[in-house]
Amino acid sequence: MVGIGFGSIVVLVLLGVPVWVSVLLGSSVVLLASNFDSVLIGAIIYEKVANVALIAVPLFILSGQLLALGGAARPLINLLTRFMGHIPGGPAYAVIVASVIFAAMSSSGLAALAGFAPIVIPMMLQMGYSRRFSVGLLMCSSALGPLIPPSTYLIIFGFMTETSVKDLYTAAFIPGLTLAVLLGITVLFTPKEVTMSRHRRPPGRKDGKR
Repeated sequence: MVGIGFGSIVVLVLLGVPVWVSVLLGSSVVLLASNFDSVLIGAIIYEKVANVALIAVPLFILSGQLLALGGAARPLINLLTRFMGHIPGGPAYAVIVASVIFAAMSSSGLAALAGFAPIVIPMMLQMGYSRRFSVGLLMCSSALGPLIPPSTYLIIFGFMTETSVKDLYTAAFIPGLTLAVLLGITVLFTPKEVTMSRHRRPPGRKDGKR
């Protein structure tokens, strides 16, 4: 029976049906074929999701989208670039720090990626960085979101495993900052030929320097 439900999900996904719809329909096929009481199913679902801690998840997602769409990323990037842009590799470090701060405000790496991409990529290309390096740095730095509290992933994990969310936040904070520092060290020791674009800026242009 489980194989039928899994097969239904795979077929629906291959047909182009959205993943969440495919999972919903495939699970419904299994439940209906197993003669489960629909009232009992509803009661079980309500019991599982009726948790106060889960209220934070949609609110954090909403706050992340509001920050991304409201343009909060631009002044943050401008501020950090002003303080760090004069040092070698400063704009790259500014992107890392901004991603950590934005993840702490929105609890979402995707929100940081959506908010920073239209700003960071053109800015770094104008400064002479290669597109490959700019995109890779932004992707890696925004991936720190799940480890920087508050994180919706940690809330869901704590709910499913009955683990204290406060303890998860305490345990994830140090690894998140450590990964940010390691990412900065990686940028520091990355050869200039890799970070900079092959199409150099004309001599005398300050924005072409790393």
